[in-house]
Amino acid sequence: MAVYDGLKATQEHLLDVAKACALAAGKAPAMTHRLEIMAEIVTDEDLNPMIDVLATLGENSAFQLHDAVAFQDLAKRGMMPPVLLLGADLTKPALWDCGACGFKTCGEYVKYTSKNKGVGVGGYGPTCVWKAIDFGTACDFACACAAQHRTEARIMFSVGAVSMLLGRLEGASFVLGLPIGPIGKNLWFDR
Repeated sequence: MAVYDGLKATQEHLLDVAKACALAAGKAPAMTHRLEIMAEIVTDEDLNPMIDVLATLGENSAFQLHDAVAFQDLAKRGMMPPVLLLGADLTKPALWDCGACGFKTCGEYVKYTSKNKGVGVGGYGPTCVWKAIDFGTACDFACACAAQHRTEARIMFSVGAVSMLLGRLEGASFVLGLPIGPIGKNLWFDR
């Protein structure tokens, strides 16, 4: 029989939780059944470029600074959580001619998007509303899975935006990040 350090074992288990959350996102119910969810789990020193960019952006934005400081504190304590990145290409239409995107038909939408990709911070469009709903549901399922494992379940736009700037999840028009953890005090809300 072995004796395990509880804190170390818990920290190691967070990667398994991240994998379960990725599975939950991929198995989420969808209205269109035409959305390919992309997922990547980033750990340890591979998170440093994202933290550096968050800190740089934080020089002009308290939003990014808050997240950078939380990650930096976790890194100092050796408790860096794995981060699940979820992304999808939301620019491909569901082909329902619903008009929710602002175009009368999906054909008009496709004609426009084939020549114009909008520029945004952390995402670009235009976006098919139905694909956005499916993506949101997939992210909700990942968060619910994290909560079922009693880990943090705060999906982060800032981490997703920075990951896109760094070229992660190529082909995604929108990315969100889900840190799995930290263990103990909730640094995202209790700073």
